[in-house]
Amino acid sequence: MTRRLAAIDRIASIVVGLGLVAAGAALLDWRYRWVGTWDDTLTTVRLDDVESSAWWPWAFAAAAILLGAIGLLWILSHAPRRGERAVRQAAASDRTGTVHVDLHDVAKAVAADFEARTAVTHVRGTAHRQGRTHVIELRGQLDPHVTGGDIASVASRCAQDVSDAFPDGHTVCRVLLGHDRRRPGRIRASALRAR
Repeated sequence: MTRRLAAIDRIASIVVGLGLVAAGAALLDWRYRWVGTWDDTLTTVRLDDVESSAWWPWAFAAAAILLGAIGLLWILSHAPRRGERAVRQAAASDRTGTVHVDLHDVAKAVAADFEARTAVTHVRGTAHRQGRTHVIELRGQLDPHVTGGDIASVASRCAQDVSDAFPDGHTVCRVLLGHDRRRPGRIRASALRAR
């Protein structure tokens, strides 16, 4: 989720929350007459006139379609997205041309290198975006015979390789390791992050 989407979510939550609080306060005030003066009965004559008018079904349908479209866009904006396929290399680009690097291929290469240098198995590399930062994430299964020092040194090297390849600082490497719960001989899950 991007920062802009998170900010929109917070603002929408605040607006909806304040609206619900205001409606609840109005209902309590109508019941106990703390502040305002309310009629004991409500009339629906005006609503009946609106409902029987010729334009009402069309307006209702248009509002329903608009709200449905907004809801669909809201849901789609929160759906998981694949990371950006390519990122521009500012250091290697100039007026003669632009260099783009496929982050998914980089993630696969870093994952293969990490798996070759450690006893971690089933290492899978993915690339996604968090705000303005591109994250190359490695996920793998721990072997019970591997030591933490070996993993830490290789993870640090992978993180340094990514940092050297993307000197702008907007691309980082994260290593997440766990264990296979289907195999009781595996050690407990742990996580190591390298940035």
